[in-house]
Formats: sequence, C-alpha cells, structure tokens
Amino acid sequence: MSPQTLALVPQHTQPENETVVWQHNSLAQARYSLTAREQKVLLYVISMIESQDDELKLYRIRIEDFARLVKLRKDDLYQELREVVSQLKAKPLVIQNHFEPGDSKPKTLLTSWFQDVLTEADGSGYIGVSISSRLKPYLLQVKREFFRYQLGYAIELRSAYALRLYQWAKRWQFSGKRLISVAELRTVMGAEELDQKGRVRKELLPRYANFHQSALRPAVKEINEMTDVRLSYVEQKTPGTKRVEALLFRIGANSRADGLLAPMPQEMTAQSEFAFSSRDEEYLEEIKSRFGLSGPQVSGLRGVVAEHGIDYIKAKVEIVTNMEPDNGARTLLAAVRDDWPAPKKVRKPEGRPSPVIEPPALTPEEKEAVDLKVHEEMAAFREKMKLNYGLTAA
Repeated sequence: MSPQTLALVPQHTQPENETVVWQHNSLAQARYSLTAREQKVLLYVISMIESQDDELKLYRIRIEDFARLVKLRKDDLYQELREVVSQLKAKPLVIQNHFEPGDSKPKTLLTSWFQDVLTEADGSGYIGVSISSRLKPYLLQVKREFFRYQLGYAIELRSAYALRLYQWAKRWQFSGKRLISVAELRTVMGAEELDQKGRVRKELLPRYANFHQSALRPAVKEINEMTDVRLSYVEQKTPGTKRVEALLFRIGANSRADGLLAPMPQEMTAQSEFAFSSRDEEYLEEIKSRFGLSGPQVSGLRGVVAEHGIDYIKAKVEIVTNMEPDNGARTLLAAVRDDWPAPKKVRKPEGRPSPVIEPPALTPEEKEAVDLKVHEEMAAFREKMKLNYGLTAA
C-alpha cells in the first residue's frame, strides 16, 4: 500500500489517558491469548471507535502518539508495531454464545481481532487496521450488557495477565463480588495457548500453585497499585481436600485512583525516564516478576535505564543471581544503588599455586587520599540513586 493511499484514510482522534473504552460483556470472558504489547495495541485501536459509529472502519495508529501513551521511544517502533498488528490478525479469538442475526440458538464464533492491516513502505508514521466485521455487535453502540474503563489505567499495566484480569474486574465491578472457577479464571487471564482453530493446545502454568504464584497474585498486586480497581480474593477448596477449585473475588473502587493517572509526557528525550525500547521494558517486566519488585521500584529502575542503559541493570541482575540471596529484591536494589562490581569466578589450577603479584606499596598519605576519594564517590553515587530514583536497599 502506498503512503499516498494510506494518507487518504480518514484520521481518527488518537486516544489519551482519559479515553473511555467500551466493550460488550462477552469479551471479558472470551478465549484468546495475547502478549501485553498486543493487548495494548488492540485497546488503543478499540478506543478510537466513536459512540456514534454504526460501522467498523479503518483506524490509523499514529506511531508517535502511541509511543507517547505507552511511554516508549518511537525510534524503530514502526517495524515492531507492524509485526504486532500482523500477529493480532493471525491469532484466534473465540466467543461463546454468539448469535447471528435471525438465529435462535447460540453458536461459538471463531474469528480474529483484526481483519486487514495497511502499512507504508517507508514507515513514515502510520499503520492502518480494520477490526473484524464479526465483532460489530461487541464493539459498536453497546448500550446493553457492556463494561467500560479509562484507557490510561489499562495501558499502565505491564503484565498480560493483569490486563486481562483488569478488564474482567471492570465487567463485574458493579456487583462487588464474583465467584469464578479456576478453569474459567485461566481462560479469563489468557493462561492458555491456542491453536489456529481456537482450541486449547496447552495450559500455561498448569499447576495451580505456579499459576497463583506467577500469574494471579502478581496481577492482583499490579491492578491494586496502578488502576482504579481494588481486588481481593478468597480461595474455595473442594470439600475434604486441599484442591482449590474456585475463587471468590471482591471488586471495589481504589480510593487512590485519582492520583494514579499521570499526564502523558509531551516530549521524549534521551534523558527522559521513558526513553528506553520495548525490549528494555519487557526485560524490566521479567525481573519485576522474578524478584518480586513493586511498581515504584520498577519506576526507579526505568530512570536508571534511561541514564545508564539496560546493560547496567543486566550486569547487576547477573551479580545477584550468582549470589542466590534470601531477599533478591533488596539485594538487587542495593547492587544498583551502590554499583556493585561483577564478581569474577577464577578456577584455581591444580598443582603448583600461582605466584602472588603484590601491587606497588602506597605511602600513608597516598592511601589516605585514595580512601577519601573512594568514600566521597560512593557517598555521592548513593545519594544520586536515592534522590533521582528512590532506590534504597530497605
């Protein structure tokens, strides 16, 4: 598709943090498996649907605006988004109890989110997508059986599991509580891998203990810290056993919500805390889950990445991994804050010991000067990390 042709496509208002996303209730428990990035692109497009629309249209994603909303640099983002929308076009979406016009019995709908993708040869700033026409009753003029939420809260979430659980929570928030089986919760959170026919190829984190530890608990924590929803749950066990078969969720409003949606940055500079690539963000999300870091702690690490680069963090992660400490989060933050050097493992040769080479001796005055210099530099580095990024070992 030529740039001139895509330029003729009507431009839609690009979404902001406050943009409201409307969806039919059926989408909250539909079966699909998407990454966090794919979900954010999808929600960005859905939020461009206007309340008066009677037909789904071709929607243009402006790369610069998308990057600003999700707090990523726009450099090289065009190619990545082109891959993401192509994946959204290919991945299956399964909706139960679907009714075609004139039908009296429900059917199962197998479709995909996107129908067409238009890209520009020179990657000049826009990608066009059209939503599958079968999704018209689930996204257009949903006046009955719908839920809604502000796009900014969903965009702030980092985990694919948290994004799915948040939407489900908004669907049931009106009732204040909801009982859901573990099997249904897996579907709701996308903890399944589907084949092209929409069938479950395999369960992700099949043991409940692993699902709870790596998906459910972190997702609830993230939602409570970063959105307008407050979640808690109680496990329901099969009588006479320790097997968890369902969970009773309590879903309320987060009293801290008004202060959570920060204004979107107008510029993205090399020194901005948002100036890092999507791969950097994925790595931070990985170590957040791995070390059990909180949202504010990860925000501090983003600032470090913007100034020192992602390799700085990777080096500290390697150090902490080799140490195998009892408290990984505290040790990692201390390693970043105090700029711990990477320990080198040296295998001693068998047999005759290696000669010891002594460094040249320092005079007392030289030693005192070196010690003072090291002390001053370490104190300055600790203070900088504490003031700029809030990184402390506590």
